[in-house]
Amino acid sequence: MDFYNEYYNDPAATQLKLLSDVFEKGDLFQRTGGLLVRQKSGWIRFHDRSGDTFRWRGENVSVSVVQDHISKLPGVQDCSVYAVKLPAYDGQAGAAAITPADLQTETEFSQQLYPSLRSSGLAFYQLPKLVCFRPAIETTATFKQSKVILESLPGSPDPDN
Repeated sequence: MDFYNEYYNDPAATQLKLLSDVFEKGDLFQRTGGLLVRQKSGWIRFHDRSGDTFRWRGENVSVSVVQDHISKLPGVQDCSVYAVKLPAYDGQAGAAAITPADLQTETEFSQQLYPSLRSSGLAFYQLPKLVCFRPAIETTATFKQSKVILESLPGSPDPDN
């Protein structure tokens, strides 16, 4: 296969990304997690990531990995990580809503956030570009964190710009 070789020393992981006989017998598709759009000109362009990941400056970022690192920091009661579109940037930027255990520590926490995340193993491109503090993280009727509410908070970029 020309487009996608394989995971290094892991043929089983490679096979998990390939789908056979989807539309007709003998076809083969690669599950990349990328959503592509065919343009009127015939070109195909990258549009977005599917699932709980986003793409920032050419790198794929897992929301759950970033959220896990933030949750383990001292002074964090709860957090939610999500992606937002920023004007003039390709892809999406990471944003984090954090409920600190003690509201008095927001300033001190803010000063230590990026150094703490870098020393915990996050790469620079994985760091959230926007951070807000919330008294609580809103949840849906099924107790999942509501990313829709967070994405519409004041100060979040307008996704249509």
